[in-house]
Amino acid sequence: MQTAKDIMVTRLVTLSPELPVVGGIERLLHANVKGAPVIDADRRYLGSFSEFCCLKVLATLCGDRDWTDFGQAGAARSGDIMARRLWVLRPEMDVYEAVNFLLAHRIAGAPVIDGDRRYLGTFSERHSMSVLIGALYDGLPGTQVSSYMNSDPTRVIDDQVSLQRVTEMFLHKPFRHLTVVRAGRVVGQISRHDVLAAAQGLMHALANDGETADSSRTVGAFMDSHARTIEESEELFTIASIFRETAQRRLPVLRDTLLAGQITRKNLLNAANDVLNRPSAKAVKPLYLASVPGANPPGS
Repeated sequence: MQTAKDIMVTRLVTLSPELPVVGGIERLLHANVKGAPVIDADRRYLGSFSEFCCLKVLATLCGDRDWTDFGQAGAARSGDIMARRLWVLRPEMDVYEAVNFLLAHRIAGAPVIDGDRRYLGTFSERHSMSVLIGALYDGLPGTQVSSYMNSDPTRVIDDQVSLQRVTEMFLHKPFRHLTVVRAGRVVGQISRHDVLAAAQGLMHALANDGETADSSRTVGAFMDSHARTIEESEELFTIASIFRETAQRRLPVLRDTLLAGQITRKNLLNAANDVLNRPSAKAVKPLYLASVPGANPPGS
């Protein structure tokens, strides 16, 4: 049985607790990572600084004020910041192929649509975990994406929702992406990353503003010091159970109290795929490449 040491990633973006929090957010955006361990000078693990932490920073800086008071950045709408080029899935697609589709294209999830581009649900890494871990435990046969997708209607917004409201939704829901529709048809998708990128200038201005500037606004003040960690000897099934039972998307791996590496949901899915001897994700050809009108799929 594989252990955390076998599948963990050791080359990581890390943050210092003394780093100004806006600088920490910029580092995540620049490195295009969704979170980073926070460590001291001796590499002792202190906590995790995630996109969710970043959104709390944004909400704290803005306080109770109406974001439209902060000019063009604060007045942005969902249609302004959404990704218009996106991968989508069909409900009849084989679920194992869908898992490999996400892994091959390094995406956390994709909308599931019908032939008229109407939203049916979302298939994500979390659903992929249910598929692969179920197969590891019980040898479950494959089925269609429609049997696993999440059709929660609160994941769907129109293209006129304010940036402030989108941020609030991400703070109160466990979603990493929101699907944007217009006249019932999927036209885009918004991630936590998109919100933070759109609000970058706004956060800079607020962090340097005399009324809101505060020396305590460091990464250490906003990091999650209670995030779950694991040891190098933790087995694959235990790691999978932690991911299934919690909202965590990455697990720092410790050697005593020192950071040795990190495992993300994607690392786990690739490892489970190998155990099942499924075709390599890199070898999978996308079955459905769809795009919104006037746009091409990513990477085309």
